[in-house]
Amino acid sequence: MKTLQQIGESIPGDGDKHKHHFQGTTHLERYENYLSEFVEDEFNILEIGVSAGHSLKVWEEYFPNATVYGVDVQPASMRHETDRIKIKIGNQIDNEFMKSIGEEVGKFKVIVDDGSHVGEHMIQTLKNMWEYLEPGGIYIFEDTGTTRTVNPLKRWPGYREGGFTDIPEEDYDGDNYDIGKSRHVVDKFILEELNAMDANIYNEKNFHTTLKDYPMEFIHFYTCLQIMKKAEQK
Repeated sequence: MKTLQQIGESIPGDGDKHKHHFQGTTHLERYENYLSEFVEDEFNILEIGVSAGHSLKVWEEYFPNATVYGVDVQPASMRHETDRIKIKIGNQIDNEFMKSIGEEVGKFKVIVDDGSHVGEHMIQTLKNMWEYLEPGGIYIFEDTGTTRTVNPLKRWPGYREGGFTDIPEEDYDGDNYDIGKSRHVVDKFILEELNAMDANIYNEKNFHTTLKDYPMEFIHFYTCLQIMKKAEQK
């Protein structure tokens, strides 16, 4: 069986999960450590941010029994649909839209946020979708390094489709947004959740969490990645 990395390298197109790396270890090689146990399972996976569709094709091949869902603001993303790839067109910061996907699908075993990379959007999406992640499921913040830089928004499809209309005017000059400012939103959430996790030591019920119902079992930190696991019990 091919590894995630091998699949990523073999599929043509403008994908980057098999290219982004720290000291030679790519995103896909990191993901393999967490996702390989699900290979034969029948489940749903959601990726926010479709772009050229490369990642969706990687998931489709690696998980032969999974249904792959992609969310994007670009209607052109519909071209990536197959029997097992389902595309939903909308904005990740549209609460009703995102929750409607969860209500339609039910539960996801894996959720990957590779969308706007704006800190506020990431936390809002996590809080909306946590209840739709299976107990024991994996939630990933991808390319979080971009939340620490001045990002030229005109490069992002979401900008062209109106996906960033919620950004405060004082933080946005029409071309760029100082996303480093919004990184504090991500850092604040992580610190609050780490405090809640520490408070759960020896607890057998009434677990602490900043999220709905189920707490986090872990948050693992890598260069430009945070990988989280939902606990098995409330």
